[in-house]
Amino acid sequence: MSSPRLVQVPRGPLHRVEGTHAIIPCNVTSDQSGGERDFWWSVFKPEAAIASIGVISTRDPEFPDPDYGPRVGAREIYLRKPSRVSVELHLTNLQKDDEGEYECRTDPIARVYPASNSARVELKVLADTLQLAGPSGEPPRLALREGESLALQCRAATLTAPHTHLSVTFSLSRSGPGDREMVIGIGRDLTVEGQEQGAYWARYARGQIRVEKVRGDSYHLRVDHVKPQDAGRYYCSAAEWIQDPGMGWKKILERIIPLADVSVQENDVTLGAVASVAPATFYRGDSVDLHCNVSLGSRPDGPELRLAVAWWSEREEGESPLALVDHRGVTLPTRLSGRTPAGSQLSTDRPSPLCFRLRIHQARREDQGPYRCRVTLWARLQGQRWHQAASARSETITLFLYLAPSDTLLIPMVIGAAISLLLSITIIASVTCCFLRKLAKR
Repeated sequence: MSSPRLVQVPRGPLHRVEGTHAIIPCNVTSDQSGGERDFWWSVFKPEAAIASIGVISTRDPEFPDPDYGPRVGAREIYLRKPSRVSVELHLTNLQKDDEGEYECRTDPIARVYPASNSARVELKVLADTLQLAGPSGEPPRLALREGESLALQCRAATLTAPHTHLSVTFSLSRSGPGDREMVIGIGRDLTVEGQEQGAYWARYARGQIRVEKVRGDSYHLRVDHVKPQDAGRYYCSAAEWIQDPGMGWKKILERIIPLADVSVQENDVTLGAVASVAPATFYRGDSVDLHCNVSLGSRPDGPELRLAVAWWSEREEGESPLALVDHRGVTLPTRLSGRTPAGSQLSTDRPSPLCFRLRIHQARREDQGPYRCRVTLWARLQGQRWHQAASARSETITLFLYLAPSDTLLIPMVIGAAISLLLSITIIASVTCCFLRKLAKR
């Protein structure tokens, strides 16, 4: 004897908002027939709970009640079958009259009661009370200069009777409303949310983007040190969430409004870096100077500018540098504590405003090899914080150390001594052999 078929729908009541798109799933368990399963959906209205009204069927086109027939014909109400034993009832443009207890059946008429081939779930239709407000009229046009700050705000609130939560998201569109990128947001549990692999989330982690909820219904966004890629139309969206019984949190409504059209004037700065070794011949044990010469063109009006530099030797740029001087002129500690990998002492200074010098004291043979520098331009507008405006990396230069003059004199002396010793050994050996041969003849 085969096990009975069991029809399952979500636990109710399900709360959905008027004017939205509601979906009620239904599936059959323990169905071993292997064939396609048909479904019939009916509704029991609150005012007539004992009489069912036909809504839609996968088999019978005449099944819908006259009140639902036109909406079924216009596909405001339709069915979708994810599998042969499951179906979804879709109610678009939900109306208050759609409230009731919905029954999903696998047979048009129940043969036993309670029937294992049917299940019911209550649907409650809530009024749309979500309020989202921003600037009145057309979105304002904000013209910013690169490095300035952007501040936007919107207000979101709801008057829904059941307990619901709100989430608010700020987004940016550079080309059109359909191409929006999330900037930052506040989730339904009041935690900050963002695209964790995105550029804006990284800027939030550095403190350059802030979002907060103030005075109950006001949400504020602040973007410091704006960049050219921050230009576009900004939006605020609010979503209302409710916890369905046994199904977790469900988004039941979402609304979006434009906040501002933002343009960012780029600071036209060209930055270059060239590394070089002073034009003298260096020997092992000498102090070696490496220069990082900076070229700075199209200096913008307004921002205060400063330079920082870092030096690397035989490493990828992602690893710890040999030496690092920040935009304040402070030499920062590094992994090698001011020494080369060979142990030679390092020092840094700035011979001129556009030249940074790295000095290797008592250079060793192991200090030979490739070196490069990277320069970073920092900018600050009046009353704001410093931010990175540009960077440039030099080509690699190779340091070669010659032997010291004393070493070059020592080499012929060593070679001469070795030759003299070898010659002496040869003469002594020849004399000894001759003497022994004469002694043997006697």
